[in-house]
Amino acid sequence: MVAFLLVYGLLLITNYLEQGHTHRWQWARLVIITWLLAAARPEMPLILGALCIGLVVALWLRYILCQPEEKAHCKPIFQRALIFSAQMLIVIASLFAFRYLYFGQFFPQPVYAKVSSENLLERINHGFGYISYNMLSTGSETLLIFHFFTIVGWCAALLHLIKQRLNSIPTTLTAGMIILYGGYIIMVGGDWMENGRFIAHIQPLLLLFTGTILLWFKRPIIYWLGTGFLVGLIIFINIHVIGVRHSTGTTLTGALAYYQSWAQPYAASFSWSERSNRINARDIPVVHHMNTLINQLIEQGNDEIYILSGQQGMISYYIAYTYSDTVALTLYDKRSLADNSLVNCSLFNWTSNNIGSIIEYSDIEENLSSMKEVCGLEPPDIIFDFKLTSIPISGYKLYYQQIGWTPREIGSLFPLPSSMNGLELDQSIYVRE
Repeated sequence: MVAFLLVYGLLLITNYLEQGHTHRWQWARLVIITWLLAAARPEMPLILGALCIGLVVALWLRYILCQPEEKAHCKPIFQRALIFSAQMLIVIASLFAFRYLYFGQFFPQPVYAKVSSENLLERINHGFGYISYNMLSTGSETLLIFHFFTIVGWCAALLHLIKQRLNSIPTTLTAGMIILYGGYIIMVGGDWMENGRFIAHIQPLLLLFTGTILLWFKRPIIYWLGTGFLVGLIIFINIHVIGVRHSTGTTLTGALAYYQSWAQPYAASFSWSERSNRINARDIPVVHHMNTLINQLIEQGNDEIYILSGQQGMISYYIAYTYSDTVALTLYDKRSLADNSLVNCSLFNWTSNNIGSIIEYSDIEENLSSMKEVCGLEPPDIIFDFKLTSIPISGYKLYYQQIGWTPREIGSLFPLPSSMNGLELDQSIYVRE
């Protein structure tokens, strides 16, 4: 969705800058799409604000460099850029005002949790490593070939743009967005999630430049053959590389294997899309055992239940969805992505990285008895997390532990890496004695 809004939004901006108002709904549509784009990602207001500043500067330089006979054409475009930038700043200000009034902070909680304690140079180093890994070391030769054409084509288009004195508004906007988003990725040190999530937003914009290298060849047959090759490559990437090899989902035969041989007793209450996802298939049994445990605590007379975890996904969602109207639930998020109670408690020493805050269980053990007195936090009744085969906190016993792997794919048309053939079961549930 973010990628679609980026492409469509830049198209609307280009039409407005080049043509002005051509019909009554053009401005309203532009405002709506840019507002949706600004709201789509936490960092997007900052990037769009920087894009507006860069756009005004670029079109001002273009206006200065215009030949005298072209001034009459360049001036209105520059004026429209000023008007659009003012409108965009109003959109950004309204979005920040809404966030602050509704949530009490300008950015979502995960942004603050992931603000790394590393210095700027370390973040830049990790950011370059993130881009180079996802663009040049994807584990797929197909993606590597595609990214080669993308990078070379984008560099060629950028050189052509400079040579033509910023004369192409679409290229200026697209290149500007790629530079700004790439710069943002580098400055924040990348992201921990798989498959280049940050780069995926600007991948369609990079795709627009992929064929630029073909313009170097004068013979039409080379241009059309090259275009056909790139289109076929993109289709293959979507179907196989992204859809199969680099996906948390699975093929139809794999989904059938999950349904037939994994978590079948618990599957009735989960959707087909959840059952066909490898990660969700791993979590389905944990959801079941968490429900059983919470029901037992409720039957024992607990009207308040406190849960500690560093895993904020399907399990926490279903806990809140099932019991929010039944019992008072409090979830302590060890990574501070959904809750900042622990990091706001002065007892705990913590750092942060691109997966959130880091609080050691040994630190929790040391300060467990003082949590309520010092910070007003009740000790957790339940602790569940990844790779928690033993817990360094006294007074808790093992309730449930996953062992082994999810089922392997069957009947796949392509050879699959081991990560696709099965997912390690590595979650444990502990309950206070």
